[in-house]
Amino acid sequence: MSHIIGIPVERYLEFFELSLPIIRYLDVSSSSNLADARQAMSRLKDIVDETLIEERNQPQNTIIGKLIKSKLAGKPINDDEIARQVGLLIPAAIDTTNRLIANTLYLLALYSDWQKILRDDHSIIPAFVEEVMRFEPPIHSSVRTCIETCKLEGVTIEKGAMLNINFAAANRDPSFFESPNIFDPKRNKVKRHFSFGGGKHQCMGRSFATVEVVEVVKAVIRAGSFYLSEPDSTFINGVAFRSPEKLLLSFK
Repeated sequence: MSHIIGIPVERYLEFFELSLPIIRYLDVSSSSNLADARQAMSRLKDIVDETLIEERNQPQNTIIGKLIKSKLAGKPINDDEIARQVGLLIPAAIDTTNRLIANTLYLLALYSDWQKILRDDHSIIPAFVEEVMRFEPPIHSSVRTCIETCKLEGVTIEKGAMLNINFAAANRDPSFFESPNIFDPKRNKVKRHFSFGGGKHQCMGRSFATVEVVEVVKAVIRAGSFYLSEPDSTFINGVAFRSPEKLLLSFK
């Protein structure tokens, strides 16, 4: 993702480290987390600004490069907006995929019978990943703005109110999913999960993220059967962003 965004290769690790305090603040808002996130965002902007200077005359085929081309073509975009767009991609395209990979391997270790099933038939892997996204999505909620005053379940919601939409709860709705608390990659795919949103606000990176995780699963199961190295201390946790804090696997 750093390559696609347009971060110089020698700054990949720095870019990753800057993403961590930004995610911590988005997950758990606090004054200390906010200060760290602001400092990280300032340093990230410095990286983007330096990249903009280097590529201004010859934009590369990256997200930053394409935004530069849009600006040169007269589109109403400035350098600050380009930096904010890169910042948006940290939770949207990097951290969520990292966590989804961890949650997928965690559940694959937990439900180990599926390792052989997927190893024998790679065509089933996408269905397994889709069920992981329903059962243990890497992010549980998203914010929306109410565009007109309305009532929901007898509660008045004013126009302009900010709403925290918990789609992880929708993914476990028993009126929509049969036996929602059971992990079942064979479940009917006619009823899609809500982890990527829906409608015009559906995540545009859905297909790319799915391919990333599917390829990771192929590579890991090719290496052999595995299990959790520390089962008693490995579990999925977090508030809005959820995954194991660390995931150690042992191969047989």
